[in-house]
Parts: sequence; C-alpha cells; structure tokens
Amino acid sequence: MNDGALETTRDSSGLILGVVAMVLLVVGGGWLVLTVLPSSEPVFTDGQAPAGARNGSSVQITDPLPEDRLSRALELGELALAAGQIDQPPASSALAFFLTARSLSPGDERVADGVNRVAALLRERAEAAIASGDSVVLSSTLESLNRIGADDPALLAVREAIDADLTARLGQFKEQVDADRFDDAQATLVSITTGQASLDERVLAASAQLDAARAAAAQSARAARRRASPAAPQPAAASTEDAAPPAPTAAERQQTELVERIAAGNLIAPAGSSAVDALRQWRAAAPDDPAVNAAQTRLLASLAARAQALAADDQFATAARYLDAADALSSGAPVVARAREALLDRQRRLEARRVIPVGEMTNTRVVRPRYPTRALRAEAEGSVLVNFTVQADGTTADVEAVQVSERYSTQFERSAIAAVSQWEFEPRQFLGQTIEQRVEARVTFELTP
Repeated sequence: MNDGALETTRDSSGLILGVVAMVLLVVGGGWLVLTVLPSSEPVFTDGQAPAGARNGSSVQITDPLPEDRLSRALELGELALAAGQIDQPPASSALAFFLTARSLSPGDERVADGVNRVAALLRERAEAAIASGDSVVLSSTLESLNRIGADDPALLAVREAIDADLTARLGQFKEQVDADRFDDAQATLVSITTGQASLDERVLAASAQLDAARAAAAQSARAARRRASPAAPQPAAASTEDAAPPAPTAAERQQTELVERIAAGNLIAPAGSSAVDALRQWRAAAPDDPAVNAAQTRLLASLAARAQALAADDQFATAARYLDAADALSSGAPVVARAREALLDRQRRLEARRVIPVGEMTNTRVVRPRYPTRALRAEAEGSVLVNFTVQADGTTADVEAVQVSERYSTQFERSAIAAVSQWEFEPRQFLGQTIEQRVEARVTFELTP
C-alpha cells in the first residue's frame, strides 16, 4: 500500500470514529436527560396509580374547591353580563354563572348584586314583551326569572304586569260578550291565548262563558222565532214576560258552581267546595248528561294549566298534586299526560344545567393528562379547572377550561382538555330518563420528589 492510500485510509477511519463518537454522545446525552429530568408520565396521587407509572410528576383529578368555584363563577358572570349574555346560552350566561355562585355562597353580597342586576334586565325585557305582545320572548324571560326564584321582586313585578294586562283584555272581552259581539270576543280570546296568559284559569273560564253566551243567544233567538210563528201557542192567563222562570235543576246548579269555581281558581281546594267536587256532584246528579263530559274536559285543561304555571315557578310538588287530581277524574287523559311529561322534562332540564363535581359521577374510562414537556423542564406546576358535559352515551362534550394557572397556561389547558375529551362515565339517570349532565373537575399538575 502506498503512502497516499495509507493516508486516505487513516482519514476515513478518523471520520468513522468521529461519527461513532457523535452517536454515542447523542445517545448517552439522551439517556442522561431522560434519567435526570422528571418523568413526563403522569401519576394519579389518590392511591390508584396506574401500572408502570413512575415518580417525578403527578396529575391529580379532584373536585374543585368551593372558593375557587365561587370566584370563577363571579368573574364569568361579569364577563357574560358585559357581553350581553343575560340568560342565553343557558349554560354560559350571566344568569347561569351568578346562580352557580349563589349555590356556593347564598349570603355573599357580590352574588346578590349580580343576581339583582340580571333580574332587573330580565324585568325590562319582559315588560317590553308585554307591551309589544311578543309571547315568545315573554315566555322565555319568565322561565329565566323563575330560575332566580318565585319570590324575586322582578318576577313578582312582571307577573303583576301580566295580570294587569290580562285583566284589561278580559274586561274588553266581557264588554264584547255582553254586547253579543261574539266574533270580536272570540278574536280577543285568541289574542289572549297566544301568550303566557293562556296558563291562567280565567282564560279557560272566559272560553266557557263565551260558549254559554252563544248558546243562550241561540236559544233566545229560537224562542223568539217560535213566538213570532202563527202556529205558536199563546198563553191563556199570563204573558211570557210575567211567567216565573223555572227553578234550576240540581245538575244546572252544579254546572254553575263548576264554572264559578274554575273562574275563582278553586280547582282542588277548599275540600268539598272545589271545582273537582262540583264536577263529581254534577255527574252524580245527572250521570247521563253529555254536558258533564264536556265540562270534565274543560276542568282537566284547567288542572293541567295550573300545573304548568306552578312548574314554571319550580313548585313541582304542588304541580304534581293538580295532575294527580286530574288523573283521579280521568286516568290517562292526553292533556294531563302532556302536562306531566312537561313537568318532568323541566325538572330534568334544570338538573342537566346544574354543574356538579366530578366526584358525583362514575368514571368508566379515564385518559391520563400528559404533563407538558416544557413545563416539566421548567419545573413548573399548574392546574386547570374544566367544565364539560357528560352526554347520554357517557362520552364527554363541550369541554372548556374555565380557570388556568398563569405559567404555561396554554400547555396545561391543552393537555387537560385533550384528556378530558376522551373520558367516559356512566350516564346520569334522573326521573326515569338518561340526561346530559354538566360536570366540573380540577386537573392539577405537580412535581413530586
């Protein structure tokens, strides 16, 4: 081998040794980094660490602290209020956040102030809806006010305004009926029943009065035609005007009492003098009278309407009493069945909106959040408060971070949301049905010795 070839071989050998050295350095360095830095594999610190987990870092999944939830709820309530999200969307409105804060600290002045400001805005909206006849807006606003409370001054003021408006329109209706302007009266009644006032028993009583007035007018017209007919028999001793009206029968008295009690709102009480009692007595006095069935249908509608009004005030137990009374009159009546399902549905919807701690749910699959690499290298700890919906199939949806620690917030938030989005739970059962449920959990990233 000549000197040139030998030199070339030496150069090649040196290059190869250099590459091998670099590889060893990289591999060794990598091994050093992996053994010195804390592990990026999370460990649950509740005594149930997953198999193969290593010490160095931990991720805890816990129920959020009440004081954390309170401050966050107040903060989000103010932000939603500034954005004009008064009561919509239901789960992330100012109303929802302030009510959550109230459930955590009922006596807090900041909470009361927030709720009162929301109530004032809802009252203004409701009064505008009454003035414009917008029944859709009025109905949704009343539902929001009911969530605040049945004794809230804003709700009471709105109900007084609705009652005054209804009273005025019923007065107009009565004038039209007294003047035999039945078509106008019918139009007024239709305009009334397109709004929230359709839940008032006085409207149902007005409908019965219109039917009775029309029937009486028709009967009077027939009597007048008979008197005008040559073939009509003439009274021998006294004119029709002088004849004493026949005494009402027992059935007629019960019918009159039934209408009066419905109009007065005495549907199931007082005992012995309610509309339900009058119907039963009427049926006993005239079991074959077809008008009894028609009256029963009207009373069932009144009972269902009263139950709906009570349910709107979240008075669920009292509403159920009215529906039970209706079922006792006629089991399985469609109008009552619909009202009962609406009652249960409202209870389920209210429960679904309530944010509950994750500890009240049963996990079936937990994906562990990864400790962000950048945070590990900086030896930074953090936490994320997450809200999410457990759907009817047990999977999670609408995962959002509502509170994140300041350092490496983006990394911690992404890691928590990515993991929670893959969690699964046993679906929540409430009042005989599977419901969606809003849940809250705190994901804490910690370094361990």
